[in-house]
Amino acid sequence: MAAALLLLAVSALAPHCAASHPLPRLSHARAPTSLTSSPPLMTTRDAAAAGRAENLMAVGAALSSLLQGYNTGVIGGALLSIVPEFDLAARPAVQGLIVTATTLGSLAGTISASRLSDSLGRRGTMLVSSALFAVAGALLSWAPTAAILVLARLVAGLAIGNAGAVVPVYIAECSRKSSRGRLSTIPQLFISSGILCSYAVAFAVSVLAPRGGWRLMMSVTLVLAVVQLACVLALPESPRFLLSKGKDDEARLALARLRGVASRPDVTNVEFAEMREGIKRDAHAPSFSESWAVLREPAVRRTLLVCVALQMLQQFSGINAIVYYTPQTLQEVGVPLLFSRLGFTADAASMLATTLAYIPKIPSLLLTMVLIDRVGRRKLLQSFVPLLGLCHLALVWAFSAMSDAAVLPKVVAVLGITVYGCAFALSLGPIPNILTAELFPMRARSMAMSTSLGSQFLFNTMVGMGFPILRHAFGTRAVFGMFAIVCFAATIFVSKFVPETKGEALERISEK
Repeated sequence: MAAALLLLAVSALAPHCAASHPLPRLSHARAPTSLTSSPPLMTTRDAAAAGRAENLMAVGAALSSLLQGYNTGVIGGALLSIVPEFDLAARPAVQGLIVTATTLGSLAGTISASRLSDSLGRRGTMLVSSALFAVAGALLSWAPTAAILVLARLVAGLAIGNAGAVVPVYIAECSRKSSRGRLSTIPQLFISSGILCSYAVAFAVSVLAPRGGWRLMMSVTLVLAVVQLACVLALPESPRFLLSKGKDDEARLALARLRGVASRPDVTNVEFAEMREGIKRDAHAPSFSESWAVLREPAVRRTLLVCVALQMLQQFSGINAIVYYTPQTLQEVGVPLLFSRLGFTADAASMLATTLAYIPKIPSLLLTMVLIDRVGRRKLLQSFVPLLGLCHLALVWAFSAMSDAAVLPKVVAVLGITVYGCAFALSLGPIPNILTAELFPMRARSMAMSTSLGSQFLFNTMVGMGFPILRHAFGTRAVFGMFAIVCFAATIFVSKFVPETKGEALERISEK
């Protein structure tokens, strides 16, 4: 249901797109073999069909991001039941392993994603990810021991790593340049929606079944995995990938499906010719390679360093300290006292406050989808990354002024986390992966995406494991002060090193 509601929102934002429409079936008619004749022009009706088909393509591919977000957020609430059931109160290392197992699995998943993506294709890799999510969902729903639970979370991490590396590339390669930024924001929208759904489920379970409902929370993964598998089976392969393998006729028909004109592939001849020419130039570059050695090319290496630095700044801006530890942070500053009259326990009150604070992030991501192809990636980063630092400073003040009787610090803490989530959604949330999917030539795109995303999961692990240690050593106020410094440094980095890709074809971006 969450995916259906998001699809309606995405469709409403698409230009000339009033309702959803199924992707046309692949035509069995022979594709034209020549592009020399004057191609038919795309009509307004064709453009509307293309918009609908693109929306469904991006939503179907990004369902793995919904699963990623759900598995990221659900563990915080599930631990409230897992710890007593498996007697883990005196085994914090096991608790930490359960929490970070998905991130560790994601690192392995990103390493394998490049080889899978270049051999099985973008669609084939997404199918592998769907199967892994289904296996993980079944194990999570059963998990009689902590060891099985860790194994299940590792398998879910493999699925997240595979999908996380290929989905942004698939969406970027299948989108028109006029809508690529908007559609490439959908994975981040789904990650945030998955986290929000997990918070809502955890809150409901903490009220209705506070000690035995964690398996119910985890079983949602299996349901979503089956839906994702069905959606990916309906998607065509990336036409750019097919062109890189010399499958021109299949690529032409795949592009026609993605533009909603499967029965009239000639309508896409102009776009197809530009795409094919760009792939040919890339394929005949002197240093063309499908191995990891391509990342050592000077231009590719410099671009990759920028993308990895963005991933580092994304994580060190404090996002996963917010996602993983908001309930504990709000408890520490005394926010549950604001809900004491409602009769909730401290755990339930913290989950309720966390859910309420996270809700505005979803419309912020919808706003990002509108702005990113109008304002541009770089300007959004320059505008909203400084606001992340200001939110951390607000949290520093809240922890400095907190007391049981003081209401203002509690309100400021909730507002600080809320505004932080909105600003993150408009900047460092979706844009690092979007830029990574756009900036590299075809021969390096899969390897670069895997490397960039792998670094994100590595930095994610560092923050997830390091935040409680730093908080214990220096205090929560000091750690949020560190995050603020990183955000202001990130603003300078963006101004000096991050390029703009708005409105450019992928082949032209990689030539610059």
